[in-house]
Amino acid sequence: KMNNPFDAHFSPNSIPHIKKFRLHIRTIDKQFLVLAYPNISLAELKETIESQHEKLYSNSIQVQRIRDAKNSDLDFDFVVNDIFSDGD
Repeated sequence: KMNNPFDAHFSPNSIPHIKKFRLHIRTIDKQFLVLAYPNISLAELKETIESQHEKLYSNSIQVQRIRDAKNSDLDFDFVVNDIFSDGD
């Protein structure tokens, strides 16, 4: 993979009928949407973000950190549902 680090910042809203979180991902020059199941780890979410970016933009990136809506760095072992909730 090509090293192209960025931060992922979230403004999540749950989507109850499909039980996923809507996460708005922002890189230095791109912005896109990722849907994530609430029971996955942030490490799995990291892989999903990297895969989605490559699919959309035909180049690889490496997520170095994930931050919540308050700009706090998060541990990749955390679970999406434990970090994000409705209205965050």
